Order: sequence, then C-alpha cells, then structure tokens
Amino acid sequence: MENYQLSNNGEICKAMVVSRMKVGGKGTIRVDYRFNVNYKEYSGVVNNEEYYNGDSINILYLEKSPEINRSYNFIKENYKTQIIP
Repeated sequence: MENYQLSNNGEICKAMVVSRMKVGGKGTIRVDYRFNVNYKEYSGVVNNEEYYNGDSINILYLEKSPEINRSYNFIKENYKTQIIP
C-alpha cells in the first residue's frame, strides 16, 4: 500500500548516502540515506543499489509522512509512476 501511494502521490527529493555495508550471507548490500523535509531529518534504506557514501540519491516520500520513503529507482522499477526527477 505504501509503495502504491508513493508511486502515485510521492514527493521527490535528493537524499545523501551515509553508509554502505554488506549484510547477511547472500551478499546483500544495504545503503542508508538521509534527507531533510521542512528542516527535519529523515532516513531510509535501500538494498542492492549501486550507491556509495556521499552519493546523491533520488527518493520519494509521502508529504504528510516523510518517514515513509523509498528509492525512486525501486518505485520506478516495480510500480507505474508518472513522477519524474
């Protein structure tokens, strides 16, 4: 439900990658990012995308609940969206 809402009504912004690490035994790469909305910092996680510390990443968030956010690439690849960065 959240992903569907993001694909249709999400706000797009830039986030900064703050960490990248291998997790689990199957080689999953976890990337943590942070972004600001109305002077408040939020964070999110994306798995298996090629980002490194300091990279900029496009994310989608819900305007009324920025803590609900995903990588733009994840939404674009898995859901139909008309949102363009």
